[in-house]
Amino acid sequence: MDVAALTSLLRERYPAHRLDDATLTGFAAQLPADAAPFVDDVVLALACVGHDPQALREFEQTIVASAAQHLRDRRFALDIVEDSVQASRIALLVGETARPPSLLQYRGRGPLRAFVRTVCTRRAMTLSSAGKRGSLAALQAFADAPQTDIELEYMRTQYGTKLSGAMKTAWTRLQKHDRFILGLALEKGVSTDEIARICGIHRASATRRLASARAALLALARETLQTELAIGGATLDSILRLFTTSVQWEEPGAVS
Repeated sequence: MDVAALTSLLRERYPAHRLDDATLTGFAAQLPADAAPFVDDVVLALACVGHDPQALREFEQTIVASAAQHLRDRRFALDIVEDSVQASRIALLVGETARPPSLLQYRGRGPLRAFVRTVCTRRAMTLSSAGKRGSLAALQAFADAPQTDIELEYMRTQYGTKLSGAMKTAWTRLQKHDRFILGLALEKGVSTDEIARICGIHRASATRRLASARAALLALARETLQTELAIGGATLDSILRLFTTSVQWEEPGAVS
């Protein structure tokens, strides 16, 4: 399929896409001759890379949902399913570590559903074998990072271990959608604009969701710390400043 035909189909089905001409031209040049049976999937993948809201909704409700169900059917732990689907969603739609969105690797040689399922399954297997959680590691980094402020450094040395444990406990108690939003910001450094595109929502809505998720995590951590340490509110606020004063916490995407 040539560039003109792809452009026409994209414009017809997903007029809100923002895919640039250079990306479209490069993608079309690499399509094999046998991609025609899956042209609808090819167009959907391109529209998702172009962050068309309708395409993103279709992708989430059909392709991603199917991949998640596949992992559950294979008896992966539920947290592994959530983490692998989240990581795959970022790689597919946004890209990571200076790489373009992985959906641009889809060539229409088979169903898009199978392509995404493979991506998610590989992530799930990696997470299962490694036993690590990037978002939890990011939370740990807050408590471990030395502080230039004397008061904050004192709080870190005195309460850093307790704070780390409280944040990890709070993370497990968060609602699924809050973990997803915070995972994008903390683990991957995804900006608010990119969060909006991934979720198919307005930037203002993404900002509110991120603020709400941060507030929920801090409230749960505060509750855990208060129970374990039996300290006053002023001290709790000082301990939590290790998070709330961090650039990484307030400005997703500021860290590469």
